[in-house]
Amino acid sequence: MEVLQLHPRDQWQFTCEVIKKPEGKLVAVLVDARGSLSLATTDIAKMLEQSVEGMRSTAVRSWPRPLPLPERRLLTSEGAASYCGFSSVNGFQAYIKVPPVNFGRMVRYDRADLDAYLETKKEPATPKGSGQNAD
Repeated sequence: MEVLQLHPRDQWQFTCEVIKKPEGKLVAVLVDARGSLSLATTDIAKMLEQSVEGMRSTAVRSWPRPLPLPERRLLTSEGAASYCGFSSVNGFQAYIKVPPVNFGRMVRYDRADLDAYLETKKEPATPKGSGQNAD
């Protein structure tokens, strides 16, 4: 990393857009950066120009980022089996007794129903120190 001492008459202009994200956080996005040097050598001017160009390309590449899609609520048989930790649909259907949601011939499993069913299969936690063989 190089540090440059610029002349006081050198000028830099940065253009940013402030965007409010859905969670209320404000984010500044660099849109443009320009500079003018009064007494700089050609090498320094070229290096600064490349730095500014790099900042522009980074800003363009990093914003706007596509928003992630929400997780699907309805899962295929394969997706439901994988979600519940089964490697095959047959094993999933043999052990998990959740009725599917049918749309004509299309069969889907509701993630909320799977979660509720899995919660009923959990064994209650035993408090520490309440073991039967306490010696």
